[in-house]
Amino acid sequence: MAYVLSRGKTFKSLVNIREPVDGDKVSKSALTVTYERRPRSEFDAVLAEQARLTAEGEPANGRVAWLRLILVNVEGMVDEQGQAVAFDADAKDVLLEDPCAVNALYDHFWQMVNEGKAKLGN
Repeated sequence: MAYVLSRGKTFKSLVNIREPVDGDKVSKSALTVTYERRPRSEFDAVLAEQARLTAEGEPANGRVAWLRLILVNVEGMVDEQGQAVAFDADAKDVLLEDPCAVNALYDHFWQMVNEGKAKLGN
């Protein structure tokens, strides 16, 4: 099979999130996430911007900045009452404030890109 050159390839994958809870226990949940594969040059630009901010004494989080670019859709989120939450700008902001979610989403993206185990979306 020939490799197809294109921009904006997406893939959907199940992301497991582990977060600490009371009693030294870990809560496990999962989200179905659609990522967009962006060019390495965009990733390098995010890193450069984060380095500039850090040098200027500003807070910087390259993981969050990269996830803002590549998250296309997230399924499986619920609110505190158990009601489904649609993925929109507000939900993305809340999700990217959670360090457990950020680490899982970021690490999973690179694991899938490097190992190629996700189902391609297009």
